Amino acid sequence: MEIIDNDLYSLGQSMDGSGIVLRKNGEIILSRERAELVGELVNDRDSLCFAFCEQVISSGKSSYRYYASVNGKVSQVAVREDIKTVWDILVGHDRIIYVASLVGVGTPVVVDGDSMIQLSLPAGMSLVSCKVFNVGTSIGVEGICRFRNGVHCEIVWIDGERLC
Repeated sequence: MEIIDNDLYSLGQSMDGSGIVLRKNGEIILSRERAELVGELVNDRDSLCFAFCEQVISSGKSSYRYYASVNGKVSQVAVREDIKTVWDILVGHDRIIYVASLVGVGTPVVVDGDSMIQLSLPAGMSLVSCKVFNVGTSIGVEGICRFRNGVHCEIVWIDGERLC
């Protein structure tokens, strides 16, 4: 939830449990029946931003289309053709940044416009989940990773450099 100019905005699932709904003072301003949230609602200089995806089935194959919403206006996020998984999307500060796994690339990457940064993972470790965030002008990623033996740990990257 966010409050802007005495208006209460909320983002969540629709009442029947499918899709997403953005509300202003309880009134629906955006509804998508088949959508799933990717990331969270962000108040970016009085603009409400969030990302979501919708499953598309074509010729028996399932894939996802990704979207950004800024103040209820939706636009498709131009994600790369070689994406296997999008882990998180951050919409705000006039940017769309996402963390993804790509076909042929062994570790997850952060995509920010035309630039791409590979996240280094220790040998034998895989990403389970993550959250991308801004750190001033830098990009941070907080991830939960799993070793082959099942042990989990948390890793933080700033501009692709692993801190812990």
